[in-house]
Amino acid sequence: MDDHIAMERPRGAGLYHGWLVVAAAFFVALFGFGLGFYGPGIYLVALKARHGWSIAELSSIITTYYVLGASLLFCGVGSLFERYGPRKLLIVGIVALGIGLVLLTWVTRLWQVYAAFALMSVGWATMSGAAINIIVAPWFERRRGLAVSWALNHCTGTNIFDDPRRFWAGCRCIGGSDARHPDPRCDPNTTSKTRR
Repeated sequence: MDDHIAMERPRGAGLYHGWLVVAAAFFVALFGFGLGFYGPGIYLVALKARHGWSIAELSSIITTYYVLGASLLFCGVGSLFERYGPRKLLIVGIVALGIGLVLLTWVTRLWQVYAAFALMSVGWATMSGAAINIIVAPWFERRRGLAVSWALNHCTGTNIFDDPRRFWAGCRCIGGSDARHPDPRCDPNTTSKTRR
């Protein structure tokens, strides 16, 4: 099967390999967004506390990081995915993000923070939402929207660790309404006309 273009199998043919790609992309998004998108705000606070650099100096570094990551994605990561395949490019991105994070623990000068974030931007460009779409979309023709949305549901996974109350609020609709806090949108006995 071609590494770049694949089609769905007919029903009854077993588990389609594309769903394994979706599962792998989910974990790439979970760690990519956790460390590469939501993490810089935490790194900013830690670097300020450790080294005493101003928020303005560190914020400009983080802004540069996001702009550089978006520029890399816009200017060529898509064609690199097509040329080398997702596996090789993800390995490069994961290693770049990991090395950049380790370098952040060793920095002593502000220019070193710029260098670490520049390296991390390569990882963010290969694990961002657009990159996840590039990885998953070619595997599906009919259920492409569903597959991409499942791969990008990393927020559901991070909410489990982030705030158990938000996780519970999202899950209480699975088994019907919570007796302590009834929610008519979750009640299976409510007609579809009254649901929003």
